[in-house]
Amino acid sequence: MGSDAELAQTAERAREDSARFWTGHPLPGNWSAPCPITWRANTGPGCGSTRFQFANGEVFGWTMAVSGDRPEVLKNVIPHEVDHMVRASLVRHPIERWLDEGCASLMESETSRDRLRSQALNLPCERITLKWLNAKHYPQQCSQVSEMYALGFSLVEFLLDRDSPQQLLAFSRQTSSIERRL
Repeated sequence: MGSDAELAQTAERAREDSARFWTGHPLPGNWSAPCPITWRANTGPGCGSTRFQFANGEVFGWTMAVSGDRPEVLKNVIPHEVDHMVRASLVRHPIERWLDEGCASLMESETSRDRLRSQALNLPCERITLKWLNAKHYPQQCSQVSEMYALGFSLVEFLLDRDSPQQLLAFSRQTSSIERRL
């Protein structure tokens, strides 16, 4: 387990890339406190978890834990997790889970995105319900979590084919139900 300069540099690069993607420019300055990143090496697939809190229009209490093969963590996991943080600092409230994970998956490698596209193509569209679209928590069953990532990514790509990242960010900032926003 550890935290090191390479992880921090990768996170800073991902922070700038994500901010430029969503807003066209870097975030102004640093966050109020650095986000500690812990890495646990293993041979399994890369995964991560980023935690933070929203209160009174602020985002704080950042922590990130990542695990997996180091190249996978650097290429996919950290950019994905940092994107959650960047958009949280821009939106400043919880957003729907499919939208949050779908957007964060945009920051992963082409190989990872191809895998999500392929998985989404094999899922029935009936999985997408109003309840699913409005959910702000992860599904309870593991198989549904994987489906949510794939379908969320597919929907985000669909929305970005029709409009800009800035418009999708504006959509994320709205707090009304998905059906009202659509």
